[in-house]
Amino acid sequence: MGHNGADKRDEKGAEHFQQLQQQVRKYAQNRTVPVLLSLGFFTLIFVAISQFSRLTGVAWLSGRTTLVVISIVLLAISMAALIFLATPRWGGRLIERLSRRIYGSSGNAILKPRLNLRLQRSLGYALGVVFGACVLGSVALGLAGYLPLKYMQPISAIYVVPFLVLLFILLRPAVG
Repeated sequence: MGHNGADKRDEKGAEHFQQLQQQVRKYAQNRTVPVLLSLGFFTLIFVAISQFSRLTGVAWLSGRTTLVVISIVLLAISMAALIFLATPRWGGRLIERLSRRIYGSSGNAILKPRLNLRLQRSLGYALGVVFGACVLGSVALGLAGYLPLKYMQPISAIYVVPFLVLLFILLRPAVG
């Protein structure tokens, strides 16, 4: 009789383990796709910002005013796209919708955010303003001739890398 109770516990344990595996798989799927999509979108935007900044500098130095205006407009559009994606209310919802299309039938894994919404939003806005000021400042310094074109890429890494790290910290969910 003692064996029978142990067998039932083993069956329940195995069943619980299988359910846990399914939940872990759902969590991993719901976290992997949004992360990859976000990384892809942010990479494209940073490449666009970098290239349009460079184009602005080259056009300015060669005296091509029309190209300067066009590249500044494209740079502004790229910055707007960055702000859109970096704002959880807008970009987060876009990524969430895309994820639901891919994994809609398997359910969702939702985690509580680390920071309260108001603090997270304030930090996000502050981070965006500082990043935007760095981009515009480096372009302005390049246009004014204080930042040579060959240094624009390394200088941009000084503010892009911390931005990405802080954005990751700000947007990642709490685990555990």
